[in-house]
Amino acid sequence: MMGSPVRRRTRDSGWQWLVVGMMLGMGCSLVFCLASYVAGFIEVPSLEENEAGQGDDNVDTVQVITATAAPVTPTATPTLIPTLEEALSTPRVVEEGDNRETTGPLDPLSVTPVVTLLPSSNNNLLPSSSPGTPSSSLGQGGGLPDPEIGTPFPLGPPTFTPSVNSGATPVPDNLLSLATAMVDIPGGTFTMGTTREEAFLAVNACVQRDGANCNESMVTDSIPAHQVTISDYRMEIYEVSTTQYVAFLNQLLAQNPGIRVDRIGCQGNACVLTQEEDAQSYVRFNAEEQVYEIVNPSIYSDHPIIYVTWWGAATYCEAIGRRLPTEAEWERAARGPANSIYPWGQEWIPTNADTSRSAGGVTQTLDGTSPVTAFPSGANPYGLLNMAGNVSEWVFDWYQENYYALPEAAGPDPRGAVSGTFKVARGGGWENPPLFARTVHRLNVEAGSPRGSLGFRCAANR
Repeated sequence: MMGSPVRRRTRDSGWQWLVVGMMLGMGCSLVFCLASYVAGFIEVPSLEENEAGQGDDNVDTVQVITATAAPVTPTATPTLIPTLEEALSTPRVVEEGDNRETTGPLDPLSVTPVVTLLPSSNNNLLPSSSPGTPSSSLGQGGGLPDPEIGTPFPLGPPTFTPSVNSGATPVPDNLLSLATAMVDIPGGTFTMGTTREEAFLAVNACVQRDGANCNESMVTDSIPAHQVTISDYRMEIYEVSTTQYVAFLNQLLAQNPGIRVDRIGCQGNACVLTQEEDAQSYVRFNAEEQVYEIVNPSIYSDHPIIYVTWWGAATYCEAIGRRLPTEAEWERAARGPANSIYPWGQEWIPTNADTSRSAGGVTQTLDGTSPVTAFPSGANPYGLLNMAGNVSEWVFDWYQENYYALPEAAGPDPRGAVSGTFKVARGGGWENPPLFARTVHRLNVEAGSPRGSLGFRCAANR
């Protein structure tokens, strides 16, 4: 059987198949692109976008820096004072109350005390707005890593008007009968501060003679020496004793029964630490009898009150119609008419003061305070005792490390910086070397930071 022959492909038919394949491939590609566009996988830029983007690859990025004013340091805002439970968890700090301003001037004699010491008073102990925040650090005087710089007071004599003993508010008899005798201190112009030479020689003596770890940063805040003019005033002969301060606490408690006045009774702040907060305190609260008592009264009744805050010192002085001395007043009284480096003269005498380098065999507690009447050989010509050693003493002024270099420091009746965190303490204590007992030495202590070697004495106008 004969079949039809198989026809071979010609050259013309091969070309036709090539064209058909190309058309099918282009069609598939077109379909794929349309599907991708519809699905949003492919975006086609508009004409405007193309025009706007022309030349982008040829333009460098330029960072424009404009001059702006320096950032303004924010003003101080109220600092939240910790609750009693929080405060007791911090060593040596007891504070309680509401929010208080951390900066601002406070004249302890121009404000009305939180507690009015009148037998008929019905006032409650309420927190007051006061500068300063509690802490637990005792500065060594000068050389702060970050010195607290305050604003100087304007020039002019201070206005010291007692707010407690003002006629309408007499001092309670039980406090008045215990108040320390005072001596008149003449005003006038004297040299306050010291020279670099004296300060650095004192540091060298501290290291070489006393074997203490002293350095120049401890004394630079008392430089330079400068002339200061102050008004006449009066100064207590002794540091305030534990007996006097416990009587003050019980007076507050009598007017405010049921309230722990040691914790919030001094301008809304803690007055003093009791044995509940520090076992070394000379004061305890008898909860059963609702009374403040002296620990071991046969020993400590005539010792200076310790673990007292700046608020506790200022409020006590107000309660007896007095005030804390300014730093200038304290130095004037300590240096005496001869303006000496130590209360008794120009040379250090170990038996004249209770310091960490005092000689044994004299009336003192070698590991703590001495009676406020101890070391009569160290009294100055005004008759003031323990202006060197025993306990450092709170004064009115806010601390400012560079204050002596400012014009305000040489003004009449200077009062230090207008605000700050640290207060000034003077005189050195039983745990300090003789360097601190110099009449020119300055300590910086936070207002709410009580210490076992820190007390005070009061002053008054003449």
